[in-house]
Amino acid sequence: MVLNYESDKDEEIYGLGLQYTQWNFKGQKVPIITSEAGVGRGEEPLTTLLNLYGHKGGNHFTTYSPSYSHITSKNRSFIFNTTAIGHLDFHSFFDRTTALFWHAKSVELVL
Repeated sequence: MVLNYESDKDEEIYGLGLQYTQWNFKGQKVPIITSEAGVGRGEEPLTTLLNLYGHKGGNHFTTYSPSYSHITSKNRSFIFNTTAIGHLDFHSFFDRTTALFWHAKSVELVL
């Protein structure tokens, strides 16, 4: 299931659960899946070396506690109440956000 909604080009996106290295998600495609946070998380050359030996370095979006909830600098908030794996794409079009939910037949949206 895919949902598209407008997002101003200058709008900043915050939230998405426990994220360690990213603050504003505008311009990013963020996977919403629980995964090993990794060692380094983008600190080079440590992350690259660890990813060569078993994908243990992580990346800017790996987290134990992802969430489909976010708030924007324009005081808009969204909570997608689902356990489906997917991603939020704030990158494909700067004036639009795309939410993709794999294997979801329905998703409750709380505004």
